Amino acid sequence: MTVRDLIKKSLVLIGAVSAGENISAQEASDGISSLNDLLDSWSTDGLLIPTTTIEEFTLTPGQGSYTIGPSANFNTTNPQVIEESRLKDVSGTPIELPIKILSTQEWADVIQKTVTSSQPDSLYFQRGGALSTIYLYPIPSAANKIVLYTKKTLGSFTSANDVISLPPGYQRALRYNLALELAVEYGKQPSEYVFQTSQELKAQLMRVNDGGNPLLLKSDILGIVQDSTKPFNIYTGS
Repeated sequence: MTVRDLIKKSLVLIGAVSAGENISAQEASDGISSLNDLLDSWSTDGLLIPTTTIEEFTLTPGQGSYTIGPSANFNTTNPQVIEESRLKDVSGTPIELPIKILSTQEWADVIQKTVTSSQPDSLYFQRGGALSTIYLYPIPSAANKIVLYTKKTLGSFTSANDVISLPPGYQRALRYNLALELAVEYGKQPSEYVFQTSQELKAQLMRVNDGGNPLLLKSDILGIVQDSTKPFNIYTGS
C-alpha cells in the first residue's frame, strides 16, 4: 500500500471523499503531514515501535561521553530509548557484561564522574534532537565494545507514492488512527465504529510488540524470595 492509498482510505472512513474518488494533490500533502505527525507521536511509545535494534560500537579509552545519531560518535539513527546495554570485553574471549541504565537522579548522584575503568558498568542516556548523548561510568580505559538494544523512530514519508513497509497489523491501525487525525482537520465526526476500532487496533499492536512477556519483579530485600537477585514472576509465584 502506498501513502496515497492510506490517506484516501482514511478519508473514506470519515466521509471526506467517496470510495471512487481520487484525492487531490493538496489532500495528499495534508495527509502526509498528518501521517508523519501520527508516526512521530507513536514513536514516543516504545510499545508502538515494532523492532528492537541491536548494534555494537567501539569505545575510545579516556572518553566518557559519546554522541549518538547520524554522523555522531556512534553513527546510527538517533534512538528513542535504550532498553538494554552490555559491555563486550574483547581483551580475551569476548564476553558481555551488563551495563546498568541510570535514571537522571541516579546519574546526578554520581559524585565523582571522572573515575576510569576498563569495564564501565553504568550508562546515562540523555535524549536530544538530531543527536543524543551517552555518558558512561566509569570512563572506559580500554577499547572494548558497547552493545546497545534500542528502539528507533517509525520514520516519516516524503511522497504520496512512498510504499508503506511495516509489520503486519500496522496498515489497518494507521488507516483508522489517521482517520481520527484527519476528521479534526476536515470538520468531520468519525463514527463510533471508527473510533473504537482505532483504539482496539492500536492496543493490539502494543500487545504484539510487548511479546506477551510476563511481568518480572526484582527485590533488593533479603528474605522475601529465596534469591533476591533473581526475577520474580508475579503470575506464577516463582
